[in-house]
Amino acid sequence: MPGKHFVVINGRKTSVSIGDVFWKGAKELAISRLTTLTDLISTIDRRRGDSNLSSAIRVEVMTYFSGVTGRKPMASLWRRRKYVPKDSKRGPVPQACPQ
Repeated sequence: MPGKHFVVINGRKTSVSIGDVFWKGAKELAISRLTTLTDLISTIDRRRGDSNLSSAIRVEVMTYFSGVTGRKPMASLWRRRKYVPKDSKRGPVPQACPQ
């Protein structure tokens, strides 16, 4: 469940609605980059373009953790999922996702 977290970006206080898991992930990402959470979020804010700041933070955290674990983000796994027929009565079933 998303919670409201407040940060200061370019001298303005703003809030982001983001789940605690992603907030903790953002803190870990900031530590790994030897920066503060505020500086990390400011960087994400500058690069996000038209997207929502909360969403941009989630994407940044997911990208970081997918690189750390060597796994692809779930969205890319779903896009690459292949279907193979199991039997003619049930129709196609998803192939197991790679680990």
